[in-house]
Amino acid sequence: MLFERKTTDDAWWQMLLIPVIVLLLFFSSMAIFGPEKGFFLLGGLYAVFSVYPMIVFFRTKNPGHLIQSAFFVAVSFVGFVTPFAIDNGPMKKIIPIPLFFMYVSMLMLFYQSFNRKIKWRGMEILELAGLAVDSGGTGYTPRPRPTGQVQISQTEIARFTDFVTRELISLVYYEENSLFFVPVIGNIEFLYMLGIKQDYLDETWIALDAEGKLSVHISEKDYLRYKIDLDFDHLCESMGNVFAEFIQLSQEGQERRIVEKMNALRLPIFS
Repeated sequence: MLFERKTTDDAWWQMLLIPVIVLLLFFSSMAIFGPEKGFFLLGGLYAVFSVYPMIVFFRTKNPGHLIQSAFFVAVSFVGFVTPFAIDNGPMKKIIPIPLFFMYVSMLMLFYQSFNRKIKWRGMEILELAGLAVDSGGTGYTPRPRPTGQVQISQTEIARFTDFVTRELISLVYYEENSLFFVPVIGNIEFLYMLGIKQDYLDETWIALDAEGKLSVHISEKDYLRYKIDLDFDHLCESMGNVFAEFIQLSQEGQERRIVEKMNALRLPIFS
């Protein structure tokens, strides 16, 4: 898909902070305390890191995060075993085993990453909503906008909510008479996963009530992600239409087309 991107995002560099910090700690520890302590530190850090993708997996059932956790566990084992294998130590014959699992899980994780299977899709939702919207018109307002209505059964709702959660298209929150679909930008998802952020009403969301009516709220910070001032009413309507189309494709058993539409935008992997 050839198009002029309407959103801007600087999240990619934030994704590099943790790897850079880990490398600095690892090499600093090796230089100050020796290689054994450096590898023990590496193993400990990755043991801690392995917990988070497991939390994401249990919250979303996204299989890519299970692979990510397995990779972190394998790196952790390598870190803990290596000190005992240095200078022909007793673990020298065993270390190829965790190294093998580390490389296999790393290749699997690369596949998941480059195929956008562990990518949070909030930016794609914003981009799809903005494709059909022109600049000018009404400005930003914090009030939700009604955007249309869909016909959907409880079984179809369950299928759709499972799908959008598993594919990281949005988180789903259940209220008394409505469902709230909350698209998540990739640099803040940990706030939701770790329970740090529990109030989503000030974020961008698409609500589906018991009668099938859709309404949209776009947060000011997400609206400011657009490079130009878009007609706000039209933007809300467009975002509602995006989810109405997603629901229809899910009802038709064509969820794969939803993913293909987002992948076709070719946004950066870490946006």
